[in-house]
Amino acid sequence: MLAYQRSGDILNLFTLPWGEAQDEIWRRMLAEWRAQTFSDEKARRAALAELEQRWNNMPHPFFAGLRPAQVMAGSGEQEAELASEFLDLLNRRFSKKKFRSEGDALLQTLTLLRAWQMEKPFGGQMPFEIILAERTELLNRCACLLAERGHKAGNGIFA
Repeated sequence: MLAYQRSGDILNLFTLPWGEAQDEIWRRMLAEWRAQTFSDEKARRAALAELEQRWNNMPHPFFAGLRPAQVMAGSGEQEAELASEFLDLLNRRFSKKKFRSEGDALLQTLTLLRAWQMEKPFGGQMPFEIILAERTELLNRCACLLAERGHKAGNGIFA
């Protein structure tokens, strides 16, 4: 799925790439779909499309709790500003710090990122809330544009 080729941007900045093979949630959903019997090929395809939409619209740990559809919508200006602020913080905290290993550096960086994303210094909102709202707005904007152009609702990530 295309969502694996993207990420939750700042929220997944320091995680390793992954894909469908590592996605236990999708694998479990797909196994349940395969275990069903369908009256015909059309019903089987419709059930698969519905399954894909459920996956697209559920928060996913691979994407730092964003829905795959929100990941596919991409990031916006506010998220870019937040990324810059976090990277400045990271630089201030760790630029002169010595780490025991690359793993130690990664662990401390991830700990700082997760703590930072749950803070409320940005107008009373946590960075995660800002990112979530902005990506939802972008997703809705894409859906509206596609609807205006006559694309059939229910197809793709923007349904």
